[in-house]
Amino acid sequence: MAIPTEIQDYITTQLDYYTDEVDTYLLVAKEHCDTDSLEDTVFGIILGCVYLGFIQAYQAQFLSINATDVAELHDIINKREKSIRLAIQGSCQRHQTQP
Repeated sequence: MAIPTEIQDYITTQLDYYTDEVDTYLLVAKEHCDTDSLEDTVFGIILGCVYLGFIQAYQAQFLSINATDVAELHDIINKREKSIRLAIQGSCQRHQTQP
């Protein structure tokens, strides 16, 4: 079974939202990690939020997640990874130049 279209749309909307709000997640990450792992921590926070949304969307529709669905979710995320990481890098650079 493939991810239902409405859940795919929800996931891409969530990826857009979390990418747009990357400054918030950077501030959270700064409180809990060193600067060497800051970008990876922000990326992990975003992925965690997306995974949670994915699980909740399935639960709301009383669907079970299988390995194919998870693989498809990974494909969706992988297609967006570069833009997410660029947003994170931009946020890190902006926050480094602020006093």
